[in-house]
Amino acid sequence: MFRLNRKLTDLFEKVRDNAVMLFVSLLLAFIMWGFACLTQQYSRSFNFRLDITSDIQGHSRNGDSVNPVLLSLNSTGSKLLERAFYNTSSTNSLSFHLGCNYLHKSRKDPELFWVTSRAIADQIKNSLEAGEELAGVDTDTIYFRFPLEINKKVPVIANLSLTFKEQYSSNKGLLLKPDSVIVYGDSSSIAGIKEVHTEPLRFHNISSDIQGLVNVAELPGITYSSNSIAYSMDVFRYYEAELDIFIQPLHFPSDKYTSFKPHRVHVKYRMPYHFRSALNAGDFHAYVDYHNLVDDNSGRVVVKCDNSNAFDIKADPQFVEFSLNNRVKALR
Repeated sequence: MFRLNRKLTDLFEKVRDNAVMLFVSLLLAFIMWGFACLTQQYSRSFNFRLDITSDIQGHSRNGDSVNPVLLSLNSTGSKLLERAFYNTSSTNSLSFHLGCNYLHKSRKDPELFWVTSRAIADQIKNSLEAGEELAGVDTDTIYFRFPLEINKKVPVIANLSLTFKEQYSSNKGLLLKPDSVIVYGDSSSIAGIKEVHTEPLRFHNISSDIQGLVNVAELPGITYSSNSIAYSMDVFRYYEAELDIFIQPLHFPSDKYTSFKPHRVHVKYRMPYHFRSALNAGDFHAYVDYHNLVDDNSGRVVVKCDNSNAFDIKADPQFVEFSLNNRVKALR
């Protein structure tokens, strides 16, 4: 009995070992077969969306195919499997530029254009991924929509972050050339655009002139008359000075005598360091404009300087009180 059990045990172990080897062999064979299938050439059709650019006058530069385009592709099994796996929206996309001479305008819709698939077969073929061949285009006529385009001129604003080294500054700020651009786009895209901005410009602790080129920040569906903007800024060392000047009335009634309290303001200003000759009170003018009063008895002090090199001019106080009195007529 013991010998019989021993023989049965040995037999079971042999069968188990053989079964494992058979399973491993079948698994390896399946892997090799799968690898062979993935490297062999196959043909399959996919729906594609064509995203093209063109230069049709009065229309957006970007156009999308209205109808899906059915393309037959020859490629390896792995390549076709990859495209099918990532084809989650049931439509792949191809992008390329198409000359406007290929496109024919629809008679019914001013935004609709059409082209035959045979005419653009080469463009489709060249836009496919490496390892893919175009076997055929099963869609005869392809329609594209290019929205009507409008344009307007808007200012360019610098997206600027800048700090100066101590006692260095600029009296003109950053200059842009051009300082405005024409934006092009469909009416819905362009309606809310009041200005455009540059890509970020970052300067820290500067003490010398800066200049260069920066691009206009992209906006979806919008093109610009100029994408590149030249910028420059003069940077110099400055000194500070201060003085007191009398306040003068402007546009006040001529038949009234005007008095201010206080009647003088303290003015601080900055000048480029290479202009070492200090200014005097006669170079400045401080006034209160009757047309821009704060209320019935106070106004803002405005200070102007005859020397255009002075900058950061500040008056203290900024507001003063005034009183109007009748002028005493001279006795005849």
